[in-house]
Amino acid sequence: MLNNQYNFLRKVLTFLLCIIFLGCNKKDNIKLKFSELDFTYGAGMGGLYSLKIDSVGNFFIGRGRHPVTVYYGQLNNKEKCKLDSIYSLITFDKMDSLYVDKATDLSSYSMIIRTDNKVKYIFVYGEKEPSKLKEFSDYLKQFTHNTNFNQKDTIITFESLEKGYPTPPPSSHHGDTL
Repeated sequence: MLNNQYNFLRKVLTFLLCIIFLGCNKKDNIKLKFSELDFTYGAGMGGLYSLKIDSVGNFFIGRGRHPVTVYYGQLNNKEKCKLDSIYSLITFDKMDSLYVDKATDLSSYSMIIRTDNKVKYIFVYGEKEPSKLKEFSDYLKQFTHNTNFNQKDTIITFESLEKGYPTPPPSSHHGDTL
């Protein structure tokens, strides 16, 4: 009797795992949980880049401020599943729009997320954001460094660069010299 229950549970678990893993690996196009993600990251002398991803995984990356060199590509299903899984861990409705560290000369990022019926703006200066948001932004930053791009001769407007990238707080040195 116990052996039959064990075999039944093993079969059910195997079936469920197959559905979960095959769902992310199936050939048809996976749609992301957001309509558009617009992300800009700046690290002072470390550079500035922007990323825009649509709901089916088309992406554009802009390097620099003006003029922006634009690259494009398509996320594969594995990348879309990874992005969606990290995105799904964040409750954006409960998230603040501004996280600012009082220190100076820190990296920052701006993020605009559009879903079917909402728009969420988030700006982070320093490292005061919640851990799940940091994990999401770290994945976006890492993604832009690990993906092969094709340069595209086009103009893309990165709203996170143009509208959502406020001036960092003033220096606490107030005119001190080195």
